[in-house]
Amino acid sequence: MSKKRTQKAEEAILELLAGGALITEACRELGIAPSTLNRWRRVDAEFDDKAWSAESQGIMIQRSSLIEDMREAIKSSDRGASIKIQG
Repeated sequence: MSKKRTQKAEEAILELLAGGALITEACRELGIAPSTLNRWRRVDAEFDDKAWSAESQGIMIQRSSLIEDMREAIKSSDRGASIKIQG
């Protein structure tokens, strides 16, 4: 699984990461090996900075989604729900 580094590939990976995709998910979707992405990041500090920024945005999206899911679960739950939500 190896893909040539192109502007289009870089933009796609950054978009997926910023949208909340995990690195492994984004790489799988684009047909890029995680080791290839890591190599791109090691050799290009500017791209690495962009990837970190995209990952940070993605983490905020993931966190917001989890909080929304938890709130919805709490609203629609009954007695003892905290155990169900945690478990």
